[in-house]
Amino acid sequence: MGKFLSTPTFRKVKEASSTGRAKWVLVGDLIYESNKGEVFTVPNGFETDFASVPRVPLAFWLTGDTAHLSAVLHDYLCRIHVSNGTMTWKEAADHFRDAMRAEGVPAWRAYLMYWAVRMADPTKSWDD
Repeated sequence: MGKFLSTPTFRKVKEASSTGRAKWVLVGDLIYESNKGEVFTVPNGFETDFASVPRVPLAFWLTGDTAHLSAVLHDYLCRIHVSNGTMTWKEAADHFRDAMRAEGVPAWRAYLMYWAVRMADPTKSWDD
C-alpha cells in the first residue's frame, strides 16, 4: 500500500463561490510514496479545492469532504503529469485510489470515488 510521507497544512486563499468550492493553498510539501515505490511531491504553494465532487446532495453526502490529501495528490497529478503526457488519466486515478486507501478512506467510499474519477476521463468519449 502507498503512504503519505508528510502531513502539510493548508491555508484558505479564496472563499467559496456559488459553486461551493473554496480555494486552498498547500503550506509545506505533500509527499506521497506509491505502492510501486514512486515518490510524488506536491510542492508548497500548490492550490486546490480539495476535490471536484459535485454538490449534488446524494453524491456529496456519500463522498464529499473526504480524502483531502488524496484529492490534492490527484489534482497535482492531473494538472502536471496528465497534462504534459507523462501519466495517463487512468494512472492518476489508480494513484488516487491507492492514496485514499493509505489515507484511511473506507473501501466502499474509495471505490465510488475512484470509479467516478475514472468515468470522468476527459480524454475519452462515449464512442471509445
